[in-house]
Amino acid sequence: GLLTLPYEFLPIPREGEKVKIFDREGKEIGEGMVKRVKKENETHVITVETERNCAIEGRHIKVMR
Repeated sequence: GLLTLPYEFLPIPREGEKVKIFDREGKEIGEGMVKRVKKENETHVITVETERNCAIEGRHIKVMR
């Protein structure tokens, strides 16, 4: 599935980079790969490819650098 969300933290993920995915309680629920990074106004919008349950429950990502 695809998870798309606004991202206003540093560092900004790059396409092809792995990220951790967290639910609304802050628990890590999985990993994914960044498919698209788009800047709208001053906010980056990140699209991550991941498992379906992570795409539905995911609310935040963290860059794995």
